[in-house]
Amino acid sequence: MLRAETRAGDMVARVGGDEFVLVFPDLTDRATLTRIAHRLIGRIAEPVPFLGQQCRVSASIGITESGRYSAPAVEQMLQDADGALYASKRAGRGCAQFHGGDDSDRQIA
Repeated sequence: MLRAETRAGDMVARVGGDEFVLVFPDLTDRATLTRIAHRLIGRIAEPVPFLGQQCRVSASIGITESGRYSAPAVEQMLQDADGALYASKRAGRGCAQFHGGDDSDRQIA
């Protein structure tokens, strides 16, 4: 499902039980990233039939942008995205946050 919401050159990687990293090369427009986050949250929230019942899950998203770093470092970017993810989880279900680059996170969804 995540691949269906990304472009051919984007990367989708499972990095934990229920954690994924999506990399969007050459995509730095916050409005576009916000639309993608909303689409992903909406798709994940769609009910799924399981054993005769409709099951629902929610998603929290943390976003960081390579352009916010003087020299992008993968480990730092992953830590910052993880921080934004946990800020999203604290904010409630079905939301996303950008890492602010200054230890602040801004909610977008």
